[in-house]
Amino acid sequence: HHLGCGMYQHDISQTKLTASLDEIVVECVSFVGVNVNTCSEHLLKRVAGLTATRAKAIVEYREKHGEFSTRLDLKKVKGIGEKVFQQCAGFIRIYMAESASASKKSNPLDATNIHPESY
Repeated sequence: HHLGCGMYQHDISQTKLTASLDEIVVECVSFVGVNVNTCSEHLLKRVAGLTATRAKAIVEYREKHGEFSTRLDLKKVKGIGEKVFQQCAGFIRIYMAESASASKKSNPLDATNIHPESY
């Protein structure tokens, strides 16, 4: 169902509305990707291959160890093995500030939708 002229969100089943909104968020995340260094746990769990538990682990790792400098750093997070990494890596972006990229090893392709398998 779509909201039409004269309809309000309370006119639609809340379950269907929630499911539709979740689908749209997943589509946007898949199309645009997420900056793993600033992204919320709530949005991270919408990335392919990531669950709520894995998203929480990523945020906790980031808070404890600081920003990720490459996509490969995700493999250091508990619960992110090779299979999960393959699923999520193309949707994860890493944007490093120029000052940080000079001091940390980074890959400019990590800020793109190009999957690490391709570089």
